[in-house]
Amino acid sequence: MRPGPDATAPRRPPIAIEPTDPDDGDACALLNAHARDMAQRYPGGSWAGVGGPKDRLWLARDEGGSAVGCVALRVLAPHLVEVKHLYVAPDARRRGVAGALMDTLEAEAARRRAAIILETGIRQPEAIALYRARGYGDRARYPQADADAHHSVYLGRDAAP
Repeated sequence: MRPGPDATAPRRPPIAIEPTDPDDGDACALLNAHARDMAQRYPGGSWAGVGGPKDRLWLARDEGGSAVGCVALRVLAPHLVEVKHLYVAPDARRRGVAGALMDTLEAEAARRRAAIILETGIRQPEAIALYRARGYGDRARYPQADADAHHSVYLGRDAAP
């Protein structure tokens, strides 16, 4: 069980999570920003994968309606899904956006009774910390993984009971 909100902590503006089409303009802008961020972290890599398969895509919108984050789910098998393209715009970070996006993705995985796997990079310590805090543990590289194994961390979590 997660601890309740701290009464002394400042209130965060609400974040709305909505499903969207990967070809939506806001979705494309966030996925392209994600690709640019990855290219800066991993020079010489190819980030064309942001256009790859996505079975579900969600956007996070701030209180003003601006798209500030995204996450995609890819179905790998009837009871196995993959987290793809979790990205939060720099000015929206540290506001709970990534957690809200993951809550939505994890709820969909639970609805499907699916385990969750993911690949993230060694130069993304904030992502690794987020996933580990949510109960994702180390796992072996999986066949559908996209990136170079030398720069990747593979994590997973069993299906919710």
